[in-house]
Amino acid sequence: MADTDWKHFWHDLAEKFIAPPKKGGGGVADRWAKRAHSRGYNGDQGERDRDDPLMQFLLARLQPDDTVLDIGAGIGHWSIPLARVCKKVTALDVSSRMLEILLENAAAEKVTNINPVVGDWATADVEPHDHVLSSHAAYISPGMVRYARKMERSAVEACYLVMRVPRHDGVIGELSCRIYGTFHDGPNFIVG
Repeated sequence: MADTDWKHFWHDLAEKFIAPPKKGGGGVADRWAKRAHSRGYNGDQGERDRDDPLMQFLLARLQPDDTVLDIGAGIGHWSIPLARVCKKVTALDVSSRMLEILLENAAAEKVTNINPVVGDWATADVEPHDHVLSSHAAYISPGMVRYARKMERSAVEACYLVMRVPRHDGVIGELSCRIYGTFHDGPNFIVG
């Protein structure tokens, strides 16, 4: 049995993940923009999300003078609670529509220290921040090693890379094994 080339494997999975659907439609940013409002974010959801142990882990490490870069900020799941306890959050996302919703959500919660930046992490030029976060945003980057190294270079204090962990007995992985001959269900923590 041959060893898996994990870097190449991630690249292939990410390319498939970001490819436009066969029945038309744009790239990943277009697809997320269409879903942006349906993702929903309201006060009740925000409070539930903030009970997340990962969120609590990061919040406990922030100081009032810290800056945070939130890669793949979306509609504010992380940016808004982080902005409540630190000096500034730079919210980077490929979808301008997601960032518009983020700013609407932030305004509704009277959060004013979020700087939205439209762009892709691979090409974004942002200054170093105390903390750099990427929560479920790395999946669209075929160059996982470059992605993580850029996070490290951009973080003064620490960087946090959050990815999903698939079930070892998941049905998608099993289907992939039957179709492609390899057990996977897309780019994820195990492959990363």
